[in-house]
Amino acid sequence: MTHNHEYDAGSEASHKGYAGGHRPSRRFLSNHLVLGAIAGVSIAALALTIAVPPRIGAGSGSATTGNIVATDLAAAENAGYLTASGANASDVDTGATGGQELPESIADGVPDSATLVSTSYAVTTDGEVLDVATGDEVTDPAIVGTEDTPPDPMALTGGVHYAAISVADAREEIADDSAAGAANGSGTADSAVSADGIVDADGTVTATAAVDTATGAATAQNTALSNNAYGAYWGTSGNQPAIFNANGSVAVANAKGVIDVSAYQRTIDWSAAKAAGVEGAIIRVGYGVNYWDSTAAYNIQQCKKLGIPFGIYWYSYADTSTMATEEGQSLATRLAQLGVSPADLSYPIYYDVEAWTWSGHTQPTSPAVYDTFVSNFISAMNAAGYSNISLYTYLSFANTVLNDSYLHGLITWMAQYGSTLQYTDWGMSTNGYEYKGWQYWSSGQINGISDKVDMNAFSTPAYAAGQAFRLYNPNTGEHFYTQTISERGRLVSLGWRNEGLSWTSPSSGTEVHRLYSPKSGDHHYSMDSHEISVLTGLGWQDEGVAWYSGGSVPVYRAYNPNAFVAAHVYSTQRSEIQSLANNYGWRDENLAWWALTY
Repeated sequence: MTHNHEYDAGSEASHKGYAGGHRPSRRFLSNHLVLGAIAGVSIAALALTIAVPPRIGAGSGSATTGNIVATDLAAAENAGYLTASGANASDVDTGATGGQELPESIADGVPDSATLVSTSYAVTTDGEVLDVATGDEVTDPAIVGTEDTPPDPMALTGGVHYAAISVADAREEIADDSAAGAANGSGTADSAVSADGIVDADGTVTATAAVDTATGAATAQNTALSNNAYGAYWGTSGNQPAIFNANGSVAVANAKGVIDVSAYQRTIDWSAAKAAGVEGAIIRVGYGVNYWDSTAAYNIQQCKKLGIPFGIYWYSYADTSTMATEEGQSLATRLAQLGVSPADLSYPIYYDVEAWTWSGHTQPTSPAVYDTFVSNFISAMNAAGYSNISLYTYLSFANTVLNDSYLHGLITWMAQYGSTLQYTDWGMSTNGYEYKGWQYWSSGQINGISDKVDMNAFSTPAYAAGQAFRLYNPNTGEHFYTQTISERGRLVSLGWRNEGLSWTSPSSGTEVHRLYSPKSGDHHYSMDSHEISVLTGLGWQDEGVAWYSGGSVPVYRAYNPNAFVAAHVYSTQRSEIQSLANNYGWRDENLAWWALTY
């Protein structure tokens, strides 16, 4: 379904503002669809049965072998089973450690102002790398590089990513955990967390345990990607795989289990990994300017051969805008050498931007500087024919060094190793495709890979059928939904903000039609044949099937009788519709259609 209507970020052709003095605040717009005005047309209220995913920890139990529920995590920590290198499940949500594995202790010679970049190393504000156990400066070129040669960034962390945190925050967390263990007379400062993080009563871990979504208890894990140590778990939402936050809310719907790999995973048995359940891969190709990953060619070849969807990433050491351009050119050159065309990539090309250390060089700390760097990298990739570019980073870096709308608009892969995915300002790749990737654990163990590997949950790529995306016009306050990638991309190019996936729909079911009013420029969606007939009789154009109604997730509808245009709002959140009706004079029109997920 296509049409040739022109959009402008602030013009009358874009969706109009709320009228009649009943414009809801932004907090009521998380799932709204703002559509054309329809007077006197309503859908009868229907009885609703809502399937709500059970909350983790809903069951009962104690920290016994192979059976620990979420509510027991705090008790387990207090008993000393989760200590310094584990993480306090309750602290992860509100603390600054980001769920990272911590060292046993940090030497007094390491200043609080330094940044912990791995369990072994910290970087001072002057760029010195210190050994956290001794406080001594590290000069090994394999770790810090030389002025002319950057180090392999994975040398700091042993082949997995690490979301850097301040030494002060790390010290506070270590002290809290040590005190908790000592107060209970058990536990040790170096107790570790397994790939699953399910802790038995004797302080060991059950490597194959997983969280049962019905009872909150640990049960057998049959897929390759495990849960993490803080309560985030795999389950289903709307009959589709999803990863849940520890509180039972959906973190990533329609999720695929994806790993990211580099030379530090050595020679991977990709057949075994695929058989174990790996559904995708993000492959490191290199870093800096012309530094290649030695296993990239093999990993790409194997993924192509076995039909494993993949994307790639390139680690940035750029400290000048020229170097950022050269990094893009380096990657483009290497992809050409590897025979990777844009059509080969099921996931984006990720520019990996995070805290780094490189002897003789200083990393920028200004979002404005990184705006230029990222723009230059993207331009270099575009010149080589690659348009699907996104950013990878971690939460604290996104909220500080990368904290502006341009950069956030490109972040579609986020590292955060806690109980809850806290990042919400998701962007989209530069060619209009959307991916929501949560790197939720850095200590995964997968069949076919001998070393630890990062684990990720990625939303199904945006070109999959059934996904409805929301856009927001900052000039008018309006929202618009579409399943057409090109239309969404055009609106974004005109200043609309991509606000992500709102729901997914089945490939068949009751037709939901999209209608367009040439008089007002508005759109309306309906599965009611009588309503469609009335509107077309009034001059609206039926643009065909927008999506299908089906599933167990209700999408609700509200009507503003005081508005001439943009008078209907759609939401999967019942509370939003009720707030509009109770506080702003809107009419609750109950069910609009059904969806699979939200």
